Amino acid sequence: MRVISTNGVIGIVNSTSENYALIISVLNKKSAISICLKKQNNYGSLKWKGFNYKEANIESIPNHVKINLGDTIITNGYSTIFPSEINIGTVKSFKKNHETGNQDITIDLFTDFNNIKYVYVVKSQNSQEQLNLESFNND
Repeated sequence: MRVISTNGVIGIVNSTSENYALIISVLNKKSAISICLKKQNNYGSLKWKGFNYKEANIESIPNHVKINLGDTIITNGYSTIFPSEINIGTVKSFKKNHETGNQDITIDLFTDFNNIKYVYVVKSQNSQEQLNLESFNND
């Protein structure tokens, strides 16, 4: 299940008990969330490299994609967890990486992870249908 706040993405439920849930935050180095550059409609992955709870990094956006400071980053809806267009953050800095062919992008997260009081845990009503269809097509 996805976990969001009024400002945007928080993370994913990892495990639950009768009264509690453990969440893998986007501020976990093992977390990866599918993203979209809202204006350009290009896709990549959100990763956190550590150190700063206000920032994250975007991977897999090719060097030829035009990016501007302040561009909005949203979820792309490619997973069964997050639907499209949930806010994540805005582009803080970017530079072309000629070794990888992808840009090194840092974003400012919309969610202040040092000041979270309430979150929403949301279950997708159609995720099992999507998983079944994907499984059927892979056989």
